[in-house]
Amino acid sequence: MKALSCGSFWPGAGPVRSGVRLCFDRGRVISMEKCSGGIEGLVMPSFIDGHMHFSWKASSLSSIDLSGVSGLDHMLSTVAAAPYSPDPILRGMGFDDSFWSDPALPSLAALDAVSGDRPVVLTRICGHLSLVNSALLRLIPPGTPDVDRTTGRLTEGASLGFSRLFPVPGDVLVRSMEAFQQTVFSSGVTGLGTMEHLREADLIGDWGPLLRTAVGVFSIDAPALLDREPVRYARWIKLFLDGTFGAGDAAVEGAYPDGSMVSPMMDDEEVAALAGIAQRCGLGICAHAIGARAIRQVIGASVSGRSPGVRVEHAEELLPVLEDFSDPPPGDVSFCMQPNFVSRWQMPGGMYERRMSADGVRGLNPFASVLSRGFPLGFGSDGMPFGPLKGISGATHHPSPDQRLSVGQALHAYTLGAADVCGFSDLAGVVAPGRPGHLCVLSADPFRGVPWDEISVEATILDGAVVFGDPGILGEA
Repeated sequence: MKALSCGSFWPGAGPVRSGVRLCFDRGRVISMEKCSGGIEGLVMPSFIDGHMHFSWKASSLSSIDLSGVSGLDHMLSTVAAAPYSPDPILRGMGFDDSFWSDPALPSLAALDAVSGDRPVVLTRICGHLSLVNSALLRLIPPGTPDVDRTTGRLTEGASLGFSRLFPVPGDVLVRSMEAFQQTVFSSGVTGLGTMEHLREADLIGDWGPLLRTAVGVFSIDAPALLDREPVRYARWIKLFLDGTFGAGDAAVEGAYPDGSMVSPMMDDEEVAALAGIAQRCGLGICAHAIGARAIRQVIGASVSGRSPGVRVEHAEELLPVLEDFSDPPPGDVSFCMQPNFVSRWQMPGGMYERRMSADGVRGLNPFASVLSRGFPLGFGSDGMPFGPLKGISGATHHPSPDQRLSVGQALHAYTLGAADVCGFSDLAGVVAPGRPGHLCVLSADPFRGVPWDEISVEATILDGAVVFGDPGILGEA
């Protein structure tokens, strides 16, 4: 048996406790007792990233990192200097033009000039927009939707489904996932909900991650689920009901400042048909819905009984929908939201203000209202960026004071709450004897007012074993 003695311990709810010794056996906590001394920092339940794209983030390890490019010229020079890769397609990921002083994107001709005959795809941080060169356009089948062959821009289905058309070689992707799993552990995360195409979902199932994993299979692959064995780790069918604020195609309430209006990407009959497939496969529905019109559509499907359990992803413009209900509506509805969207885009002068009115921005990402209405709330990063500590300040320092969460509420949403909305019932309860030994050690205690950006993950424990940090923190019981 192994034991961990800590000076400060937060079990997942209630106050921080001083001097606790936890003992582990066969991967579970078997006892908790008072002690003196122990490791410094705060021991707490491990983080669960409720929403990300694991294979996509892993493939970034073998792609060009565009997260630091500052504009058009910087992007082009980065492509021109890209080294050789075993992948025949040069993939770049993570650019965010909302931070550029000049948001102009490279033209097709400019991208061709620096890439030559090597196929190139450059994907925005949200995944809903990609830029490709002429060499890659020639490989895309004629008639493929959401492909602009004049500008070289792929939107929505073509961008989100790029890996389905042009998959990363399987051996390359598995090696990248193995490496990225360690990055996940180093962030204090031991479980995740990941949204995947069927091919990548199968690769994850065959590989078998140590991470606790729940998979949402993209709806484009849903019909294939009816004719095969269940997908290992599959929990949902993932629907896209609208786009993003960054791409200007979230189905918001009313119109954008330029007068444009966006409708949901699916009609009610399409949602009902996919819900029927989900029910036949024993899965739930996980719906990307950012604007109020899209959120109303998926909640309406749950209320009407046309859908099994619904998990609404992102739900940035949720407040107008919540105001429709004095109490939680009937049906099984939960929310997985992203505090990093607040810290990245909702602060004064951020991307949200450039896409819509200031009044509308203040009401986005209403975390406190979700909890006050009694809905289950879990947090995830969507990989923008990955890492709970990189975005959790968006919950505790929300620009709307009435939507701010306490430190305990924010940590709960990124631990037990995220486990709940991912279906990890044994990780959704406070740390106590019998619970799996999934814990992390923070360098300092945020309950004492230490700023998030001064806190790091010192160690991560999965099933009673150290998977990141100093193994010596565990002694013999």
